[in-house]
Amino acid sequence: HYHWEKASSSTRTTTSSTPRVAEGSQDPVLHTTVAKIVIDTNCDPETFLRTNLFYDSLTIGQYIEDRDPHLAF
Repeated sequence: HYHWEKASSSTRTTTSSTPRVAEGSQDPVLHTTVAKIVIDTNCDPETFLRTNLFYDSLTIGQYIEDRDPHLAF
């Protein structure tokens, strides 16, 4: 039950944050947050990490070390 609520919450956050990213926001905090959600939901994180120029790479690198080390490139 808890995992579903967490996933549901992440989906809502992704849905509300993604349009701002698509609208051209360059806010690193927003992009870093969306990157974490993309990683946690496994929504094509490789593409997001390769193509998004605005997330904080140090923060995300540390975030994915234990979660999915093959993404740390």
